[in-house]
Amino acid sequence: MLVVTMADEKYQPMIKSLIRSIDANHHVGRIYDLGGLGAGLRLAGAPRGFKHIRRKKPRLWRQIREKEQGFLAFLDADCLVLQNFAEVEGDYDIGLIHDGDFHPWGGVIFINDTPGARLFLDRLIEDERNTDNGEQRALRDIINDPEIINGVVWKWFDAEKYCYCVNTETDIDKIDDPSIIHFSGNPKLWKMDRIRSKYQHLKYYENTRD
Repeated sequence: MLVVTMADEKYQPMIKSLIRSIDANHHVGRIYDLGGLGAGLRLAGAPRGFKHIRRKKPRLWRQIREKEQGFLAFLDADCLVLQNFAEVEGDYDIGLIHDGDFHPWGGVIFINDTPGARLFLDRLIEDERNTDNGEQRALRDIINDPEIINGVVWKWFDAEKYCYCVNTETDIDKIDDPSIIHFSGNPKLWKMDRIRSKYQHLKYYENTRD
């Protein structure tokens, strides 16, 4: 499975650890450089800065979807892969991560190489453009509109397994065998000694710049 991520220079140390974790768990990683990263493939016309990237994520997903073939897993740059998650690949268009209340999260998304997936992304882009929402709000909008998602086969995946959010240093003690963890846009949290030491044996943090 191809696992895709994108970032600018702010996430340079984190992206190195993410790619190591992808490779170590027998997936293929691909980086798209949104500016100043110095690694991966340059994505023409991409915005820079977290707030701008967040508002354009559906368009970036669509742009990358056209460049790549096959099933894609999109992970935010502040994620780590802890185990292989090939079981998510299947006969559907879009795989969405949900919290316990079935609200979709945008930190991880699975996008198949199908017309239905492209239709979903086009509708997501349209909602984001019309409402000036970020991708998370746009995802919530369209899955609650039966007319918009008509013709799209989508599937839910549990956040505790596929996008476990680490918001505080103590959250790592609550983890129960997730495949992917997400540091929720907080590079300072990713650097904390307690978290780094927990995953030091996986060697994801080797030679990364503080």
